[in-house]
Amino acid sequence: MPDLVEFIRQLDKAVLAADPSCDWAKRDRVKLSFIGHSMGGFVVTNTVRILSDVFDTQSIGSLGVANKAKAPSPNIGNIFSIGRLVLVSPDIPAETIISGRANFLSSSLRRFQETYLFSNEGDMALKLAATAANYASFPSKTREGGHRLGNVVIRMPERSSASSNKGVPYGIVNFNADAADGGQLMDVNIRATGDGVEPELLARKAGREKRKASSFLDYLHILSRTSLTSRQQEIIDPDEKPIAELFTVFDCTDYDEPIPDAPALRSGLLSRSLKKRSLSLWDYVVLTSDMLTGKIDTHGGYFDTGNTTTRPQKPEAKLAKRLIYGLACLGFSPLIASLTSSGATAEDPKLRLKALSLHCADCHILVLLAAERYYRDILGIEDEGDRAGY
Repeated sequence: MPDLVEFIRQLDKAVLAADPSCDWAKRDRVKLSFIGHSMGGFVVTNTVRILSDVFDTQSIGSLGVANKAKAPSPNIGNIFSIGRLVLVSPDIPAETIISGRANFLSSSLRRFQETYLFSNEGDMALKLAATAANYASFPSKTREGGHRLGNVVIRMPERSSASSNKGVPYGIVNFNADAADGGQLMDVNIRATGDGVEPELLARKAGREKRKASSFLDYLHILSRTSLTSRQQEIIDPDEKPIAELFTVFDCTDYDEPIPDAPALRSGLLSRSLKKRSLSLWDYVVLTSDMLTGKIDTHGGYFDTGNTTTRPQKPEAKLAKRLIYGLACLGFSPLIASLTSSGATAEDPKLRLKALSLHCADCHILVLLAAERYYRDILGIEDEGDRAGY
């Protein structure tokens, strides 16, 4: 990690020295985007936090969340800009996603323009080795303290008419594709009427209304019966926004792909794709055996290339790799444009979002869309990129 920080710092110096006459203030910066898998997520987030301190000492700011110095720009040094972060099964304490605690994750996320999390409840490498070895790395009095961010899962809120994942369509769980005007994001803001977000967004865009409290965390769980909302409410500052809102989350617990030479049959890439609300203790035992015998890579299956000697009919993780690399290299808008059918146009951003939802639903991936992505990339409300308050 120190070597990576120094490499970027020296590269910044070398580019400036190579062409001293170049005015980088008038040129587009070189965008740095990162994919962090397992402990790589820990390395990436800490690297960006250190870079913030190296290049911009004011980014440390004060403890006040309203201090603009705590919401620095994504610019790093003279030529670089921090772009997108994709965390895949990160070996990071799950409690770091809860605001109100000083940690490396929250200080890093303020720099990134887009952030994504790929997780799997059945990741036994994280549940066993990482949790046992790293429980003390992020002290907590609660049981959640030993859980890892790569095991965070998506659940339908209890207040929903569909209180379990069984029978609930996969895809983007907080996007109603059947709503008027081509679809609406659901459950982003707490409103007594329960109406869609569009009227509120129009009012805010006209400067008549400020953002209200989010219920985004109702969908995210560390433990099967408790959402992050209850834990977050215990410690968050009234003026602070939950950093979990910055993530678009892909719960790949049930992710499957067609088996080669037998497209009518499908096989789980990260688990046995049981389509259950929560895995049982026996399911964990079976997955541990699958992991140890090489049948299922519960930790790195997102990158599977297909057939192996131990599992000749193992499918390739086509969609997972397309999502991970596409989000990191292209960004959200270009990626969903590449997934859209030929009938979609640049004037159909919600149709593109539906295409993403359908692709994920076909492979039994649950997606929780960040409100920031919906506001900026679908509705075109640019002021939703502000990191102040996180």
